[in-house]
Amino acid sequence: MKLRNRYFNTFRTVTQAAWFNLQFFAGEDDNNNEDDKPAEDKTLTQDQVNDIIAKRLAKEKAKWEKDYNAKLEAEKAEAARLANLDATQRAEEEAKKRIAALEEREAKLKQAEDKLECENVLKERGLSTSFANFLLGADAEVTLANINSFETAFKDAVKAEVETRIKGKTPPAGGGDNKDDVVSKEDFKKLPLFEQNKLYLSNPELYKTYYGA
Repeated sequence: MKLRNRYFNTFRTVTQAAWFNLQFFAGEDDNNNEDDKPAEDKTLTQDQVNDIIAKRLAKEKAKWEKDYNAKLEAEKAEAARLANLDATQRAEEEAKKRIAALEEREAKLKQAEDKLECENVLKERGLSTSFANFLLGADAEVTLANINSFETAFKDAVKAEVETRIKGKTPPAGGGDNKDDVVSKEDFKKLPLFEQNKLYLSNPELYKTYYGA
């Protein structure tokens, strides 16, 4: 019963989301009727939207029923297997299940802690925490090695891009012997902030020449 309720709630959520989308599209059609736009500008009719939603619901329902039936059959098979065991064997099986569930929960907790630690290291190094999931390793040592490799590759790529973009700017009048001084301070300060931040990450010393006292 719990399994069926869980799957029913999932399907109901999907159904409600699909119905919301239908209402959203319908609302758009109503708004478009108020505008002076010609009718041919509409890419979908209400019937077409209804057809899309119906097909989506049918697909989600079929998937839901398939998953539910598979889980149900698995539970029946497990129940039948346990029924053939004696009391001692059933107790052992239940103990194994509890241990497995505990180990799974501990593994998830450790993964969450490792991800948080990975995010903290990324923050300290000025890197986006969105890369944490890709950098997580089997343990802290592997994760740190992944971060180090990623940081090197990332900063090299940023440095190359910044140098290319800065060198693409018009050099200041009169030029100069300093190869890095390819734009004036005024021109540099006109660059988008994300470009200035890239230079700060890749070449702090050059950045200071633009904003130094």
